[in-house]
Amino acid sequence: MFPRHLAHTVFIMPLRITVLGNAPESDRELIASCAQHLCAGAGVEAIVRAAAPGADEGPTNAFVSYVECSADAVRDAFARLPIGTGERIPFFQRVDTPDFPAFLTQFPVFGTFESPLSPAGAYTLCTSIVQHEKFMEQNRALMGEVVKYRKQKHQLIKIGTALSSQNDLGSLLAMILAESRDLVGADAGSIYVRERSGPGKPFTNQLRFITSQNDSVDVAAKSKEFTIPIDQNSIAGHVALSG
Repeated sequence: MFPRHLAHTVFIMPLRITVLGNAPESDRELIASCAQHLCAGAGVEAIVRAAAPGADEGPTNAFVSYVECSADAVRDAFARLPIGTGERIPFFQRVDTPDFPAFLTQFPVFGTFESPLSPAGAYTLCTSIVQHEKFMEQNRALMGEVVKYRKQKHQLIKIGTALSSQNDLGSLLAMILAESRDLVGADAGSIYVRERSGPGKPFTNQLRFITSQNDSVDVAAKSKEFTIPIDQNSIAGHVALSG
């Protein structure tokens, strides 16, 4: 009766649809069946539940309203629903005629439908909900990347400022290591330095271990300086050799 699922469904759920008011049992079953078919391909559960406006039923991804299609009833429903309903959370209102009621332009209604629902009408309704949630999930991921980028930019500025203001080399390296680990999400890290054989002389073929940090193991007391050759026999040596 319905397409098997929506391609490239990327959201993390379960998908929750809250039905407000006195919806016919046949409509609730049709919405549930359609939502489950649309989510099946992504292995996502679809939950359709009935609730009165204002009832604390937990988070939801959409409201399908069967409250009386009048300005007062819809206004009362919005007054009882979470902030963001209509923009962040889609709100669909049942209408009594094919014509769009003019008063609904006063409210952030995502769409309208007639009851009893047809399979095509239920599919259109559920598709709009799923597509909106996919968009919201992509938007959340994008905002996460923006926050991550801003944090990285701030950390790089912090390191750059320290390079010109910090006089204690040990403190500077410890700060650089801590910020670098945070940038890449590393549990641990170490700093090795390639030194010159003397002022103005060529670099040696050795690395000197300077400091180490580890969130899982306390290594501060065990960290002692040592040197290793720059060759293929160690990770640090290989990195220094290969660049």
